[in-house]
Amino acid sequence: TGQKRRSAWSLRAYRQKTMQAPNEAALDRAMAGVQYADAKRVRRDVLEAMRQAPYLIPKQDELFQEVSPGDWQPCKLLSLEGVLAYSHSSSVYYCPIQMYVQTKHPRSKPTVYVRPTPDMMIERGAEYVDKAGQITIPSLTSYTESTGLAAVLREMAFIFATAPPVRSRPSAAAMAGAGAASGSRAESQSRDASALRARVTEALKRDLGQWYDALGEALSKEEVVGATLREDKRAMAGKAESGAASLRKLEEHVKAVHEQTEQLDRWLAASEAGMSDIDAEAAVTPAHRLHKQLLDAVVEVNTVDDVIDALQAALENDAISLDEFVKEVRARSRSQFEARCVAAAIHEALAKEAAMRPAGHAAAAAGSSAAGSRGAPPPYETRASAGYPSAPAGPAPPAYGSAPPAYGSGPPPYGSGPPPYG
Repeated sequence: TGQKRRSAWSLRAYRQKTMQAPNEAALDRAMAGVQYADAKRVRRDVLEAMRQAPYLIPKQDELFQEVSPGDWQPCKLLSLEGVLAYSHSSSVYYCPIQMYVQTKHPRSKPTVYVRPTPDMMIERGAEYVDKAGQITIPSLTSYTESTGLAAVLREMAFIFATAPPVRSRPSAAAMAGAGAASGSRAESQSRDASALRARVTEALKRDLGQWYDALGEALSKEEVVGATLREDKRAMAGKAESGAASLRKLEEHVKAVHEQTEQLDRWLAASEAGMSDIDAEAAVTPAHRLHKQLLDAVVEVNTVDDVIDALQAALENDAISLDEFVKEVRARSRSQFEARCVAAAIHEALAKEAAMRPAGHAAAAAGSSAAGSRGAPPPYETRASAGYPSAPAGPAPPAYGSAPPAYGSGPPPYGSGPPPYG
């Protein structure tokens, strides 16, 4: 028993001695060919890391690094290679790792890899280990000069205890049994998948059929709407063209009206300038004896019409008797008939006189006679030759002394002659 106690004590002392006094000579040999910016700081940090993980051995190794964009070159670096002990499920496990110390340490973080042995494999789904085995943990992501290599190893051991980065590779017999079981499961899953595929296909066909039917109905409605819109577009185009034509015609008409208005304004200005010395009474007094007789006859006809209208109103109001009404109407109608005959005869005589002479010569003669007797301006037909401004286009105003319009536009007479009495 005493010998066993001495042996256990000796083993514990040896382990404490090896942890407290790492192989500094091997460290010096590994750093001999590497150019470090701060070699003393590298040596101190590596020794502290070797005390934290006593199963790491310093070596000199090459690591490909990108010295310039797209240019990768092998660089000689000091590395700590070995196993890192961690506790998982009340057991101690060892994970093989390799840590490369950069030449710019401690300003550059170290590069750490998991190096699984042939009977190990990297655990699937490990968030902090990629497929190449490179480790990424928070202390490496936020590495500073004060972090140190030992702190990185301590965090790695803590994370490995929670989620181991490697596991044992399965043996050939286990893989064969797993293959047979997986084959049976695969066959069962294949049958289930075929049935599920058939059900899904049938449901998709049904849903797609309904969807295509609804789409066809929607397209039919859209075609009807499109045809209606095209028809409306053609109708609107026709209306727009018609409106444009109407607008052009209206613009032409407005332009013509403006031109005629300007001509009329010029004519009125010229007429007012030429008629400033006209005698109003002489202008309305007929110069020709036939014209005077025609005017008297027309006045007589219109006066009789007014008298008959007044007699009709008096009869309706019982102001006169029927006999008195008939006598008065008979007498007035006789004088009106005679006046109509006189007016017709004068019209006929004036028409014959106008036919015997040229229109311009007759108007000039009548105008000269009127101007000589009353000092009125000449008729418009002869104003151009007399030096007056010409009349505007269209129907000219009637010449002074010309015949009045033909009779017959007034109300019809009461019968063709005096009504028979009784």
